[in-house]
Amino acid sequence: MRNSPRERGYPAKIAAFAATKAGDRPATAIILAAGASRRMGFPKALLPFSGSRTFLDHLVDVYSSIGCDVVLVLSPAVSRLALGLARAPATPPPASLRLAINRDPDGDRLSSIRIGLETPAAGSAVFLQDVDRPFVTPPVLRALLERLGPHGYAAPDLGGRGGHPLLVAPAVAAALRSDRRSRTLREALAGFERTLADVGESRCELNINTPELYRLHVSAEASDAA
Repeated sequence: MRNSPRERGYPAKIAAFAATKAGDRPATAIILAAGASRRMGFPKALLPFSGSRTFLDHLVDVYSSIGCDVVLVLSPAVSRLALGLARAPATPPPASLRLAINRDPDGDRLSSIRIGLETPAAGSAVFLQDVDRPFVTPPVLRALLERLGPHGYAAPDLGGRGGHPLLVAPAVAAALRSDRRSRTLREALAGFERTLADVGESRCELNINTPELYRLHVSAEASDAA
């Protein structure tokens, strides 16, 4: 008999390691979901995205589909809820899925990035993915991988300006991990070359951080898929 979604949540995925070697996987994805979600009034990681699947479930599935390792940076409260409520993935679990806890929900985004970067293996390129930007797709991720240089970072080309998610080269990931002076990610990346990737008419930049934006861009789709 198949296990229930509760029994097949993230603990089971964390325990399951695929046979592929780390060098065979394209990158590590850090999903940033440790914020306090005050404007939303509910943890954004656990918002329904499609049917019973949450933003967090969906993003894990997207990155798993291209073979990435996944690191979830969560607050203590969200980590407890995610472990109990996560649904079964739509795609096979990633080769390695790990949790990293940011115990300061009022900390800045860069602090969560540094915590997440303590986990990936040296030499891995790293996607930096906000949990409240759930519309990223595998073609966007592949476009970023194709454009990434050895000493910089790649971003979606949104009409000549860079968007999200970012993909940073291993050397940049190492620099971010050790940087204790910069106050923002923009400041930390200022000395590195940025390459823009053509992603077409993507909604990957769309930030769902208020109830109004959720109702406008997500709730109708979630209801249709239920």
